[in-house]
Amino acid sequence: MGPERAAAMAGRLLQHAAALVSWGTAGGLAPQARPGDLVLPETVVSPTGDSYPVDASWRERAVAALHGRFAVLGGRIAGSPHLVESATDKASLHSATGAVAVDMESAAIAAAASAAGAPFLAVRAIADPASLSQPRYIHAITDEFGRVRAGRLLAAVAGDPRSLGALLALGLAFGAALKTLRRVAACQDRVLTL
Repeated sequence: MGPERAAAMAGRLLQHAAALVSWGTAGGLAPQARPGDLVLPETVVSPTGDSYPVDASWRERAVAALHGRFAVLGGRIAGSPHLVESATDKASLHSATGAVAVDMESAAIAAAASAAGAPFLAVRAIADPASLSQPRYIHAITDEFGRVRAGRLLAAVAGDPRSLGALLALGLAFGAALKTLRRVAACQDRVLTL
């Protein structure tokens, strides 16, 4: 999880792979982005404002293969060096970039692919809507792979019991995103084949 690890892994993969896919979840920035919606952006925007297009023909084939099965959003994904937790921060980032979603890895992967001249595609599912402010402790309860640590979670909720509603809403939204990614993975021969 995070841009540094994504960049390092992309560099290693490019020693053996001809193309890269940024796969995972994203936070919703646009009001129309709902939990579980699939994001196949045309462009990824880095935190510094650099813009990286995905491979247009690859994206076109993926959209055609998934047509009618998913709510697919296009447009831009914004990169962030950290979790964008509050609804206010999500609205600001949406206003500044016009992006429909945000994640921490796609921009780093896109930059590595661009530098290597390799095709790139982003496949992301919305894990939290723009209107949802995540509990402030969310980064403290997950490890570097995004896995929740139960002990840390229990301690955080005990310290802030009012956050339980937002945490439950986030869990449901994240579940919807994972369901979408599983369904897309079942179509991978039609979606991820370059």
